[in-house]
Amino acid sequence: MARQNNRSGGGFISIIMMIAVLVGLFYLTKGLWWILGLIGPILFIVAFFLNRSVVTGWFKSIFSNFKASPMMSVGKALLTFFAFPLVGGYLFSKAVVKNKVAEVSGQMKKAQQPEYTEYEDITDADAEVVAEDDFLDISEIEQQLEDLTVKETKPPTNTPKTKQAKPDSNKYDNLFD
Repeated sequence: MARQNNRSGGGFISIIMMIAVLVGLFYLTKGLWWILGLIGPILFIVAFFLNRSVVTGWFKSIFSNFKASPMMSVGKALLTFFAFPLVGGYLFSKAVVKNKVAEVSGQMKKAQQPEYTEYEDITDADAEVVAEDDFLDISEIEQQLEDLTVKETKPPTNTPKTKQAKPDSNKYDNLFD
């Protein structure tokens, strides 16, 4: 058995609340549209000064597409006339984004360029100080290299007679044998 709701007027309150929300949204939208109407022309001007190509490109696209798609061009023209606050906001945001992208790409190009280091000329007096320090003393390294040199080895005595041992022309020939 289906249970019946004994409350009367439950649907009536819902309808009144829905109407109240819609009226509130209407007045909120109306207020925002009024504020955007005041700011819209300013947004057009600022967008023009930030990036001229954005604003001129918008109007060029309206006039250049009349032959290809006249309805789209008429729609864009009507949108620009009647909803200029929205179009102004769109063009302003597009100009800001294009400027930011250009700025970041300029920084990336600058970062990719080689950066030269500063140098200073060394005078003769500074060169004498460097020579006295003798920081390039490599006698120890030369001694270690002499100790590591490979001593010439005699060829093995039990080689077959068919092979003749070549005389070592270089002391490093048998280094990895």
